[in-house]
Amino acid sequence: MPQKGPVQGVALMSAPQSGCMLTVMARFMLEHMHTAGECGAVFASFKAFDTPLRHRVMPGSCHFGAHRIWWEVEADTADEALAQLPRYVAERTTALPIRDLQTP
Repeated sequence: MPQKGPVQGVALMSAPQSGCMLTVMARFMLEHMHTAGECGAVFASFKAFDTPLRHRVMPGSCHFGAHRIWWEVEADTADEALAQLPRYVAERTTALPIRDLQTP
C-alpha cells in the first residue's frame, strides 16, 4: 500500500476562517413607554419617518392602559437601534441587548 504524503493543510470545515465568516448583527429589544396623552403623537410620528419598523406588527399594551410598545431589531449598537425610531419615540425608548435563551 503506498504511503500517503504529508498533510497539505487543514480541512476547510475545521479551519478557523477569520475574515471569511459572516458577522451576526446584535439584536436589541426596544422598549418604549409613554403616557395615555402621548399615545396619538407616538403613532403619528411614524407617518413622516422612513423606517423598516413602519407597518410592522409589534406587541403593545396601550389598549390595556400600560402604554408600552416593544420592537425587536438588529443593529450594531444601541444608538443605531434607536435610530430606527422617530426621534420623539426614541427619546422615550430603552434599547436592551438581547439573545435567545432556552428555558431549562
